[in-house]
Amino acid sequence: MKLVITTQIRENYAAHNGFTGVHYWKMKGGNTYVVKGLTPKHVKKISENGIPTLSNLIEEKNDYFEEYVINWSIVEDDDNTLWAEWETPIEFSWGGDRWLADRIVKNDEYGYMRPEIAAAHESWIPQEGGERAHFKLTYEMQSGEMVPFKDLNKALEAA
Repeated sequence: MKLVITTQIRENYAAHNGFTGVHYWKMKGGNTYVVKGLTPKHVKKISENGIPTLSNLIEEKNDYFEEYVINWSIVEDDDNTLWAEWETPIEFSWGGDRWLADRIVKNDEYGYMRPEIAAAHESWIPQEGGERAHFKLTYEMQSGEMVPFKDLNKALEAA
């Protein structure tokens, strides 16, 4: 079994004008978070108590931006119907003493990256209020080489 969490993101358009003029929040899509490998004990605990810890790690709200949980479901491991085909869910896993987050965005038919790039690998330690500690971004090149973000331009020039 796995837990699937869906969020909504909103952006405050008044922030673009120094908070002068019309104040309004615009919907900007959202994210899908997945926790795989739930045991019956995990399922029971989530069913009885909800997801307060994960909500605290995901949800963020400030004057400029907010992300909040709109739905969560427990589904079978092979159920991928709760997100669009082009979307890449963020995977949460328990690292023994804290939650960890990973996302691998493939540069496939729905990709937006240069063709020399096969995928982008993101990882971080989720913090309360949606903050990300120790964020790491690495690119997998079509050659199989793994390139840190800081070296991407050099790798693209060499490709």
